Amino acid sequence: MTKSKVQNTGIMNKMRDKMPLIIIILIIAFLATIVFEWGMNYMGIGGQTEAFGKINDSEISYQEFERIVQQQIEQQRLQNENVEITDASIAQIRDQVWNSLVNQSITRQAIEEYGITVSDREILDWIYNRPETLPDQIKRNFMDSTGVFNAAFYQQALGMKTPEATQFWSQVENYVRETLLSEKLQAVISEGAIVTEGDVLQKYKDDNIFANIDYMLLDYNTVTDSSQFAVTEEDMKKYYEENKYDFIQNETVRLKYLNFPDAATAEDSANVKKELGKI
Repeated sequence: MTKSKVQNTGIMNKMRDKMPLIIIILIIAFLATIVFEWGMNYMGIGGQTEAFGKINDSEISYQEFERIVQQQIEQQRLQNENVEITDASIAQIRDQVWNSLVNQSITRQAIEEYGITVSDREILDWIYNRPETLPDQIKRNFMDSTGVFNAAFYQQALGMKTPEATQFWSQVENYVRETLLSEKLQAVISEGAIVTEGDVLQKYKDDNIFANIDYMLLDYNTVTDSSQFAVTEEDMKKYYEENKYDFIQNETVRLKYLNFPDAATAEDSANVKKELGKI
């Protein structure tokens, strides 16, 4: 066995020994993401306090808002230890949290309005059978140093039964459920927003084509003598005189020409007489 293989084996053994610790670290990082992206209520820590804001019939408490803000500030400090959290950064975080809560509230209300649901089977199928297609917020917790999804690490984490792992996968299920609900809502909205060629044509007709039509249906089989409906010369003249303005056509062509009459002149007669005299 070469030296590099021995080192790799040692690293893998250390990773196996420290696997529970790695999972706990991932749990903490993922829960922080869940708090920001899906709000405090999904973790069961939303407080019953005075409403800080109201979106339609949904209230956002000040306690809930401030907890998420502080969570995000702390997360930024952990990610960038050498970067100072300024007042401007805090203000930006507060705006992001508020916009996130507003979007969540509107999304939940729309999901309820359309009656969109996600079954447990859909969630488990995604987690167990298609982990490589999970949202990046989940999948990135199982990437190796080269940025490749580590399927073996993922399967090992699935089999862990520690309280921390149980809490982690419970939050993953919640996150997957909300993701599927959001995707289904987007699908409903997108399907309703499709404009076909027929819709465009009908819109054009409605805006540009106008007609008033009076008609009478006559079955030709009921007409036994065609002479009863014969049109005479006098009928046509009368109709033309009554409707001659309908037949007026605007000028479309102008023509210049020279007129050469073909009647013989006196000069022509004299020339002919002269030619006959020579003969």
